[in-house]
Amino acid sequence: MEVNSMHFLKHFLVTKKIVRLVKYSVLGSCLIGCLSHAALAEVTAGAANTAVLPSIKLGKSVGATGESGRVGRGMILGSNIYLDQINQAGGIQGRKVEMIALNDGYEPVRAAENVRQLIDKDQVLALVGNNGSPTTAVVLPIVNEKKALLFGTYSGAAFLYKKPPDRYVFSFRASFAEEAAEMIKGLLSAGIKPSEIAFFGQNDAYGQAVYQGCIQALQANGYPQIESLPRGDFSRNTLNVEGALAQIMEEMKEPPKAIILGGNFGSNTKFAKLAVHQFPKVYILAVTGLINSSELTEQEQKRIIATQVVPVIDSNLPAVREYRDALKKYGNNAQSDSVSLESYLGTKLFVLALQKAVVENKLTGEGIIDTLESMHDIDIGLGLKISFDKAHHQALHKVWVTQLKDGKFVPFLWSEIQTASNK
Repeated sequence: MEVNSMHFLKHFLVTKKIVRLVKYSVLGSCLIGCLSHAALAEVTAGAANTAVLPSIKLGKSVGATGESGRVGRGMILGSNIYLDQINQAGGIQGRKVEMIALNDGYEPVRAAENVRQLIDKDQVLALVGNNGSPTTAVVLPIVNEKKALLFGTYSGAAFLYKKPPDRYVFSFRASFAEEAAEMIKGLLSAGIKPSEIAFFGQNDAYGQAVYQGCIQALQANGYPQIESLPRGDFSRNTLNVEGALAQIMEEMKEPPKAIILGGNFGSNTKFAKLAVHQFPKVYILAVTGLINSSELTEQEQKRIIATQVVPVIDSNLPAVREYRDALKKYGNNAQSDSVSLESYLGTKLFVLALQKAVVENKLTGEGIIDTLESMHDIDIGLGLKISFDKAHHQALHKVWVTQLKDGKFVPFLWSEIQTASNK
């Protein structure tokens, strides 16, 4: 939602007694879109001074503008509506939970600056819900150096899933490798050969992570000689995807039957439209559902398959119903999507750890890590048991497979590829 600077400033003066930096998703969008980092810090400082009890400060650096803007804004929205629920109910033993969100424009240098500010100046307890693989690649050394907790990043890159894990890094979602494995296994089961699969992606840590996940999955499924796939690359934060399609066409002797996408919403969508026009029978596979369904025709939607790291929005699972209710109550007419759902669920899990840490008098950076590692068999309403320990810092491993239909992602079976291709 677009709100101009004058309107926001007027609104802020009227509501100057707010005790959180980001009260509603629309306010979060205004802060990101209309204020500088210095202004964001000033608002935060003023808000903290009005709290009856010291707030519990969390932070995140997200790409709220640029090609990753929809993801960044969704990560802000999801955490905000869950924290609104908690704070409306009195917070955690009377303490509000405050989220300081800084915009990095999906650029690594800015992400590094933001994270240093959040840790050193704002002194947040933890970073919760950052987004982006290229940005996280530069953030990771910082959090390890400063011994600051990084929880629930919107990325499935392999460097977040080390074995044994970094003490200061916890993941909420399934990895890109797990999504790629599901895609490759499904395509092979439907009779599509490795030589009929191509890849499109960003020429950065994100694109490389998805690409390597595909190669590893093919090798694990009995194709040890696979060293590369026909690949079309493009530059992060752009929509210059035409060259990537040309690369794939040049490398493949026959039309591809499946192309796996490693871009963001806008780039994936533009590429999908071009690819389906060029290859009408191709299947387009989107990692984490990063594609704009509203911009695709009915015929194009039929060619889109997506892996998801959270259930579909229309799911009847308790946690998803809770998300829809919270979005309706606190989301200021924002639209539901898998990004804000993932952020909502991740924030919910982290708040459970906060509540446990407060009871056990462990509300410090190291204390919250010890608390997380002591949490076992937690169900946040997904019907899945979540456990952490010193050797395991990943909450979810499940991957949901979906297809676009009438503008929505719906559950999908890989056998339907074979059925569709025979028609």
